[in-house]
Amino acid sequence: MKYWGLALALCTSLCVAGEIEDLDIRCMMDDGESCMALGYKYSDGDEVEQSATKGLEYFEKACKLKEPTGCYFTGYTYQKGLGVVRSFSDAIKYYKEGCFLDSAASCTALGSMYQDGQGVERSSSIANKYFEKACEKDDGIACGELGVAYEEGNSLRQSYQDALRFYEKGCRLHDGSSCLGAGEIYAKGNGVKKSAKKAAEFYAQGCAYKDGSCCISAAELYEHGKGVSRDYSIAKEFYGQACDAGYEQGCNGFAELNKKHH
Repeated sequence: MKYWGLALALCTSLCVAGEIEDLDIRCMMDDGESCMALGYKYSDGDEVEQSATKGLEYFEKACKLKEPTGCYFTGYTYQKGLGVVRSFSDAIKYYKEGCFLDSAASCTALGSMYQDGQGVERSSSIANKYFEKACEKDDGIACGELGVAYEEGNSLRQSYQDALRFYEKGCRLHDGSSCLGAGEIYAKGNGVKKSAKKAAEFYAQGCAYKDGSCCISAAELYEHGKGVSRDYSIAKEFYGQACDAGYEQGCNGFAELNKKHH
């Protein structure tokens, strides 16, 4: 039987090698998807020796072949300095190319760089333009950033209604921070009728997306019965999820309720 095992292992190794070789040939023949596949494999060490440098090589080629995701990953690699010298200017260059090719992730990343002044002069107005384009393409993070911009009046007319509109869209697109923003607006009654019940719904949704702050906010509402029926078991569950997400406050809340209402 051990010989069959050795034969199977050899066959698997040869098949993998054949797949990599096939992808490499197709990439050399300017097949962008094959270049992307190789970029992922080398970046993750999937069936090949992990190499951020080789991953970047394939992502760059994919970008040159007008694969928008290739531009995003090239930009990300330069922004984070993964296997290369960190370069914000190169990151911006590739993010711009990706955004031009309708990569929502590239537009969002570009917006964040302008927002933070990474490699460019800080500009909320330019950042918001990129966030708008990304949000239109259903990037939840970008929608959330627009929500913040409208809520705080960052280079946009301050408007809680517009902030809520973008927060709600971001939340629908599974961005936990957007759910938190929408929940806070309802909890405080900023520009809308105050509603702890609606706030709890958004917090619970954000918690389902692994946003620890949402979990804590939901737990506190259930613990104190604000807008929802007081329920220590549900509160404890939310605190537990916050704890699992790495929030010490969630761990403390869980322990305290467990001690009082075990």
